[in-house]
Amino acid sequence: MKVIRLFALVSLIASSVFLDSCCTKEYCIGADDMDQIQFYNFTDNELDTVVVRRFNKNTGFARAIDSAISVTPNFYSTADFKVVRLVNKLTVDFDYQIVMSGTGMVFAISDFVVTRKSCNTGFMCNDSFNALESYKLNGQPGGSTSLSIRK
Repeated sequence: MKVIRLFALVSLIASSVFLDSCCTKEYCIGADDMDQIQFYNFTDNELDTVVVRRFNKNTGFARAIDSAISVTPNFYSTADFKVVRLVNKLTVDFDYQIVMSGTGMVFAISDFVVTRKSCNTGFMCNDSFNALESYKLNGQPGGSTSLSIRK
């Protein structure tokens, strides 16, 4: 009986180590994670207050459902762009207007294209996520994989 229990314990430990070594367990960022926007060539003053207006899809931005204000005195900056964290995550189920309160500039984001992709694949591991493939910015093809606005 002791031999069977020992064998079961060794098998459990071995399978746990084996499975953990095959799966990467990384978080795959996609369309369900749109909680920030990268702004290229904007000044700090232009980004101090960003309003996000939400609209029903394909309504031509006729009537806003709601809006959220991101006051951003401290935002994340890199050499190339500034990142504004949004109050609410954006979803592909709606269209949006991004309004720069200080300047009156308005950017329309719509027509999200999303595909289901594999992530964390390995032996007995196969997660998937909603990858953001593209979207339109002011009616023109926009970036992909993350939201970005260029001035």
